[in-house]
Amino acid sequence: MIGKKIIICSTIRNVEKDLKDFFVKIDEITSKFDDYFIILVQSNSNDNTVKNAERLLKKRKGIIINKNLDLNLYRTQRLEICRNEFLSFIRKDNNLRSYDYLIVMDADGINNSIKYEYIYNSINTNQDWSAIFANQKFIYYDIWTLRIENFIEFDCFQKIKQKALLNNNNLKKIFYSNFTKYFFLKKNFKERFIKVNSAFGGLGIYKTNKILECDYDSKEGSQCEHVGINEQLNKKFGNLFIDKELINSSGISKHTINGLLCSKFNYFAKRFLNIINQTIK
Repeated sequence: MIGKKIIICSTIRNVEKDLKDFFVKIDEITSKFDDYFIILVQSNSNDNTVKNAERLLKKRKGIIINKNLDLNLYRTQRLEICRNEFLSFIRKDNNLRSYDYLIVMDADGINNSIKYEYIYNSINTNQDWSAIFANQKFIYYDIWTLRIENFIEFDCFQKIKQKALLNNNNLKKIFYSNFTKYFFLKKNFKERFIKVNSAFGGLGIYKTNKILECDYDSKEGSQCEHVGINEQLNKKFGNLFIDKELINSSGISKHTINGLLCSKFNYFAKRFLNIINQTIK
C-alpha cells in the first residue's frame, strides 16, 4: 500500500504448531506496505513457541517481548497485560507512533483465510472508521466480545451465569438465547459494514493514532479485554465496524461446535458453564 506503514501485533502462548502459517499470512500482508514492524508478546509458553518465534523473526523487522505472568490470574487479565505491553512499546517509539495502521491478529489458526486484498479493501473503504474487525464465513464466533446496539448489548457469559442460577434445569435454552443465536451474524444485517460498540473476531485493524489513546481493560477478569478498549475507542472516536467481507476463517471450530451442542443438550451446556465459571470472574 503506497505511502502507508503498518504494525502487526499478536499475543502468543503455546502456538508452536501455528506460527509457520501465521508468518506466511504476516508476510503476505506486510509485503504490500511501505514499511512494517511485528510485535509478539509471549507469556508462559511451555512448548517451542519462543524458539520458533525467535527463529521466524530473525529475517523480519520485529521483536518478541517475553512475559512471565501469574497463572492464577484470569485468562483475560493476562491477555490485557500482554496487549497493553505492545501498546506501551509503540508509545515509547517515536518512529512506530507515526505508522498508519495497527493490526492485532490472533496466532492460533483463526486467521488462516485472511488475504491482503481483504485488508486493502477494508482500509480503503469510503466509510469513516477508527477500527474494523474481521468476520467469519459461516459462523461468527466471538460473541463474548460482541456489542451491537439493539442486537446484543450484554456480556453473553455473564448473562448465562446469572440465568443459570435461576434455572439450572434448562441450560440449553439459556445458551441458545444468550449465545448461540448470535453466531449467524450475516443473516441479521444486510449492510456490508456493521456498526458495533465492540468486536474482534481474531483480527482488528486500527488507526494507530487512535488506539494509542486507549488501553485494554478486563475489569480484573470480569469481561473480555477487547470490550474495555473498544468502549474507550467508541467514546473518543466512534466508527467501529465489522466488515462482512473481511473474512479470516470459516468460524467452524471446537469453540463454535461446542456452543451449538450447548444449545441442544443440557449435558454440554453444564460442562461449558463449569468452564465459564472457572475462567471468567
